[in-house]
Amino acid sequence: PNRQIAAIWAYLSDLNQQPLPAKIAAARSANYELSPADRPIVLRTFMDGVGTHAIAVGFPAGVHYAFDSEQVRLALGWKGRFLDARGTWFERFTPPAEPLGDSLQSFPTAASFAAIAQGMEPQLPALTNRDSYRFGGYKLDDSGVPTLLYGFQRWQIEDRIESSTDKGLRRTFTIRDTTPDSDPQPVLWFLAHADRTLKSDGPATMVGNSGLTVSVPTDSDPMGQVRQASGLTQWWFPVTDPVQRPAGQSRWVVEYRW
Repeated sequence: PNRQIAAIWAYLSDLNQQPLPAKIAAARSANYELSPADRPIVLRTFMDGVGTHAIAVGFPAGVHYAFDSEQVRLALGWKGRFLDARGTWFERFTPPAEPLGDSLQSFPTAASFAAIAQGMEPQLPALTNRDSYRFGGYKLDDSGVPTLLYGFQRWQIEDRIESSTDKGLRRTFTIRDTTPDSDPQPVLWFLAHADRTLKSDGPATMVGNSGLTVSVPTDSDPMGQVRQASGLTQWWFPVTDPVQRPAGQSRWVVEYRW
């Protein structure tokens, strides 16, 4: 042990003149780019704008996203090349992973859900107040697409995000009320879109000034509410209905294009 310690100190004292050990040199020069080919790629990593609990998912179709599992929110989407995993696998933490593609799109940073008493208008919850959320990991289907699992207050939510045929993302929520027989029953609202300005592009589509287009089911009833609050134009939808869905479970689909 003493000889080993002395050898390490001798190496470090002359570090600027020493070559890297062969295995470290080989690892540093390796290509760590991840390219989804036949199946999606899921990478737990660190990303600017997403955080230290990022889940990045790349699709062979060339549309990818990153989910912030600490804040429980869809954070970022992009197109083209996926990610370089060198900072995650080799250098560990720094630098944070950055999308290699282009067409980066940030999603609304506001909280996605709000529990509102029946007959009341939705109001934007504070993003920093995430105590009502409980992230529970994710599960993969046979094709490798992850479904994110989390709870919000009394509801359990399965959030499946995948690439769509029009080079966007399709998000399918399966929402289950864990206490459907309680009285009174609040209504769960979903913040479909939020931007400085929103413009209608059809009966169930809104375009924000950032270029993000959001579409919801055309048979939604009612067709949501558009409100001005916190300096943003917000597009809200009730995604649970204790009267029409007495079983306590609902399904909701959102399409994103940019």
